[in-house]
Amino acid sequence: MAARHTLCNVFSAFIDNLRLVERQLLDGDTSRGDSADFDRQAFWDRLGTSVQAVSAEVTKLSMVFSKPPVPPVEHCEQIIGRVEKATLMMVSAFYSLPKSQGLRLRRSIRNAVIEVVQSVIGLGQVLNTQSLGSPDQLKSTACVWQCTDSFSSLPKDNRELVLTLLGDTASLVKDAADELQEAVDSGLEDDFGDSSNEQILAEDNSNKWSDHDKALVKACLGLTKVCQSVLKKSSEAVRRNGHCDSDANIAQFDDLADQVERLSPQVDELASNLYPPINDRVAEENSQKLAENLKSCLLFLRKSHVTTEDDAQWVDFLLTAGQHNLDKIFAATKDG
Repeated sequence: MAARHTLCNVFSAFIDNLRLVERQLLDGDTSRGDSADFDRQAFWDRLGTSVQAVSAEVTKLSMVFSKPPVPPVEHCEQIIGRVEKATLMMVSAFYSLPKSQGLRLRRSIRNAVIEVVQSVIGLGQVLNTQSLGSPDQLKSTACVWQCTDSFSSLPKDNRELVLTLLGDTASLVKDAADELQEAVDSGLEDDFGDSSNEQILAEDNSNKWSDHDKALVKACLGLTKVCQSVLKKSSEAVRRNGHCDSDANIAQFDDLADQVERLSPQVDELASNLYPPINDRVAEENSQKLAENLKSCLLFLRKSHVTTEDDAQWVDFLLTAGQHNLDKIFAATKDG
């Protein structure tokens, strides 16, 4: 009984220490001072090695507690200590990444580090409170493995991160636009029941688009297509011309990410309010927000390092297209 009590104290101290680390990660973004001799490859090698060490030490810990008897407290304390040490090494490796390498990149890695720390805490809690080899122990161990395995797919620099964001955003915008286009093509009636409801639908025309509504929806769809083109051309430009070879270029990727991440929610907001009954004023406001952000994004791209003189033509074309579709939307609401 005394040994079990002592082991519980060891686990409690282990969990408390990692809780403190978790809190520091969640509350702040402390990093070392920027260094001109920062080696990106060395950073990733160090981080990868420490993450693998966490996975390996957690595996050993879980195996020790997989079946009776529990090893002596001193042995358990050593194993738990190695898990804590590996976890702290991982956190230390993260903190060695200068902010000049990209705020978005740091956020991405920090979130992954936090997930690992939280999963290790979860395993410690299970081992401290449940029977050896419990289903929750296996589940918690697998959670740590999953979190550590995710590091292999993390973007390695701000350019790669923005390319991932552009791709994800383009997919979300396409889904929203396709859903609305499908409703337009089907006439929308299918979305509101079967033929047994014909009398109800006939009496409640609020569930159908009027000719005015259809013109407005088609104009809004035009603006979402401009958004899709902006995302596609932006991705091509970043892939072709983007570089993380200077602090200024890296910072531009952070700014571009801020622009891009607003697009999908704005398209969703626009599309979700285009189902009958349509409020013209809401449609105007949502379309204007989207158009203004598209314009801001294009103007930023034109001044950034990811576009060249050869890109000026498509940037200007999409600026014109965005304004043209916005004008069509306002014209459609006035016709109502």
